[in-house]
Amino acid sequence: MVVINFRELEFADGAALETFFFRGCSEEKVYKFQNRFTTLSTNLSNARAVAFEQIQKDMLIERGYVAVKEKEIAGYGWLIFSRKFQSRYTCSLGIMIADGYQRRHIGEELVRFMLRSAKQL
Repeated sequence: MVVINFRELEFADGAALETFFFRGCSEEKVYKFQNRFTTLSTNLSNARAVAFEQIQKDMLIERGYVAVKEKEIAGYGWLIFSRKFQSRYTCSLGIMIADGYQRRHIGEELVRFMLRSAKQL
């Protein structure tokens, strides 16, 4: 049985997130997320730039979450919070699961973890 831990993204996750973007996800998946990660491609320097950007986010505006197997990131998720007072209880949610971890319910569990975390904010 594969043990996956779910937690918030940390600054120290930069290199593992870079590997996740560069090696863990297919070109097709990366292409689908071009609007989210405009510089992300199968180019290592672009993957590094996106990973660095993600770990630098202001936690009041956006929070990142990871599904981790040992030191490898199997999934990455994010919540983007509304900056408008009228929509202070809303956010956007997105996830990416590495190709090798598809169909193992990791995405479902990551979303549950993210929602539990958001309710505590």
